[in-house]
Amino acid sequence: MKKLSIISVLMCFTLLFSSCNKSDEKTVVAKVGKERITMAEFNEEYGFYLSQYNIEDDTAEDVAEDTESVRQYVIDYLIDQKIEAIWARELGLSDLTDEENTELKKDYDEMMDAWLEYFIEEALASDSSLSEEDAKAEGEKRIDEYLEENGYSNESFLTYQRELFVSQKLFDDITKDIAVSDDDVKTAFDENVASAKAKYETSPSQFEKDCLTEGEMIYYVPEGTKRVKHILTLLEQEDLEAISSLRSDGDEEGANKLRKEALKKIEDKAKAVLDSLNKDGSNFDEIMKEKSEDPGVANYPEGYVVTKQGKSYVDEFSKASLALEKPNDMTGLIGTDTGYHIIMLVEDIPSGAIEYDKIKETLKENMLLTKKQEDYAAKFQEKKEGIKIKVYNKKLRIPKKTDEE
Repeated sequence: MKKLSIISVLMCFTLLFSSCNKSDEKTVVAKVGKERITMAEFNEEYGFYLSQYNIEDDTAEDVAEDTESVRQYVIDYLIDQKIEAIWARELGLSDLTDEENTELKKDYDEMMDAWLEYFIEEALASDSSLSEEDAKAEGEKRIDEYLEENGYSNESFLTYQRELFVSQKLFDDITKDIAVSDDDVKTAFDENVASAKAKYETSPSQFEKDCLTEGEMIYYVPEGTKRVKHILTLLEQEDLEAISSLRSDGDEEGANKLRKEALKKIEDKAKAVLDSLNKDGSNFDEIMKEKSEDPGVANYPEGYVVTKQGKSYVDEFSKASLALEKPNDMTGLIGTDTGYHIIMLVEDIPSGAIEYDKIKETLKENMLLTKKQEDYAAKFQEKKEGIKIKVYNKKLRIPKKTDEE
């Protein structure tokens, strides 16, 4: 559970039980071999979930069943943590070399630098008048406060990162002999191409959705696919909400009338953006970065993929995009329920299977990681079955597992 990305930690990591009483520290809720898990350890982890879901009373009828499942998950997770620690000690992986300690410290410092940058931006968003020096001081202060609020000091958080480092070291050691051949990669590629082609033939609109999904690998491109970029001038928030409400109520006439009025309000602003573009679009990226009010620009810097059968975008946007013929061709102002768009064609994407060489290494890395995870999981389960585990279910308010479970 705690193995989260830095952004995930920053956005949601708030522990409910950042401190615990002495009885919790002495109360044992599970034994893993000779290792013990205390109520304090359990509460710290369990509190994370309660805080995420804003649960103040985990015995309330409407959440009781869910929180019971969470308690079971948490104790299982802590047991697995103990097994990893035991396994790492047995293999002599718990003690880090000087080189590994240097690497760990380097990674930690880079993480702290990322946190500092995040909190500096947050501080400047709250007070843009802060000097560079003051913003940095405020960022450092917020890091310390953030760690303290969650029961950490810089030293204890570094210890936690060390545990993650050892866990990764164990994984790497256990799976070091796992490999994926080029033949395996090519076979997987061909299978994925065939599967993707069949999927898009059956559900043509799925291609656009896959292109918008983070981490989704594209293996096949349908005919008539274009990549475009756009600059959006947003409608005023109250107009956005009112138009959406009218559409939801089925009042298309009212929504269209309101949209026309709302677009008129921002027309001069949108025209000014259009006028600032060079005729050949050579400054499009610069203006897009500076002026576009589309929050998706940051997530899709290369633009959006549009197809004939796609349904991911409003009709006006799709039709205007598909009507562009040559790279760098631009539209005028295209009005939609969200505002005015200026769209530029980036490229016509060739249809068919993507080039194997473009995806080979990424596919190989993904296949290797999956194969290693499967191998590690199997060996971990074997290790777990060889360790005596005792859970005090009554203390944790969870029923004993049956053989079937």
